Amino acid sequence: MRVLMVTPRSPFPPQGGDRLRLFHILRTLSQRHEVTLFTLVATREQERTALAHRSMAARIRTFFHPSYRSYGRAVAGLAQPSLPLQASYFRCRALGRALRQIPPGEFDVALGSLIRTAPYLLEMPLPVVIDVQDSISMNYRRAMPHLPWRQRLLYRLEQPRVQRYETEVVSRAAGATMISPVDLEDVQQRVPAARLVLAPNGVDGDAFCPGGEAVAPQSIVFLGNLRTVANRDMACRSVMKIMPRVRRQRPTAALRIVGINAPADLRALDGVHGATLVGAVDHPVDELRRATLTLCPMRFGAGIQNKILESLAVGTPVVASAMAAAPLGLASGRGVLVADSDEEQADACLRLMADPELRARVGRAGRREVEERFGWEACLAPLEALLQEIARG
Repeated sequence: MRVLMVTPRSPFPPQGGDRLRLFHILRTLSQRHEVTLFTLVATREQERTALAHRSMAARIRTFFHPSYRSYGRAVAGLAQPSLPLQASYFRCRALGRALRQIPPGEFDVALGSLIRTAPYLLEMPLPVVIDVQDSISMNYRRAMPHLPWRQRLLYRLEQPRVQRYETEVVSRAAGATMISPVDLEDVQQRVPAARLVLAPNGVDGDAFCPGGEAVAPQSIVFLGNLRTVANRDMACRSVMKIMPRVRRQRPTAALRIVGINAPADLRALDGVHGATLVGAVDHPVDELRRATLTLCPMRFGAGIQNKILESLAVGTPVVASAMAAAPLGLASGRGVLVADSDEEQADACLRLMADPELRARVGRAGRREVEERFGWEACLAPLEALLQEIARG
């Protein structure tokens, strides 16, 4: 099968949820198929990094699209209510021109990452699968009550655009894939006739595995891309709402905030209520192995929380909200303790700190979940099968 894969961001390095998924899709498909990758890059360093991974695909072609140009496209997109601003943000004339110049019959099927690639691909004379991943419109609906007023105004502008375009994309594409059953159901209700397939995120169980590091007995870790609105909210809530309650009983309890792209408001919380802003690290698996538990107090968002999967894989239990646990089909005790309010989440943290047997039991159950259900090959098999079926006509 000859696959044209189009992505709005480079999969390299695989940092952040979208790049991680792209990396594993490319690696999985390239093992058995001829995959050509067309990808946007925002910097020359990203371009060099992408081209250094040529061996991962039959061909990798990059298109330079710097941030200043993206912002200009987004501003211009305000005059196009039919298109989400995020789709305008990633409009690149060079990429569009290159796609239009592809000879008929060169590829069997095209795979686009996110609805941002649909403006290019849905105009091609080629069957198209869009990896929609999350219901972004649902994410926006969930987020709006929790946002500062400026961000809320932007989300109110963007949410109906995204919802209309999600509906159009899954209606016109030959098929689409979603990461979680919650997101799939939200989109399917709007487009009952759409061909939607569940292809969840996985985790590399070899890279993220239990290790021999000594566990810090009162250490909590929060892991994620700290630029995203949902992760910023979770990190701030962990510091300001949950840690004070934990430290009333465990005064030496510590929270380590690990991740890339920490904004100023999070950097200001370094040292508050036992929190340390660690920032980016080379090997997050080491942080997860040393922690007593991982915290994921998600109040809004969509898709699957990779931080939960990675923590389960190393055998570190997770305290997670029901919203975070549900897309993974995890009940309390199966790698996670499910708790929603600040008080309940603090209590769950204290239980795991005080009870090594509970911690070990929940951690072992989480590792079993990963081994049985969340390997990347198994998770992406439905996506590969959909592409093969559509490529055959």
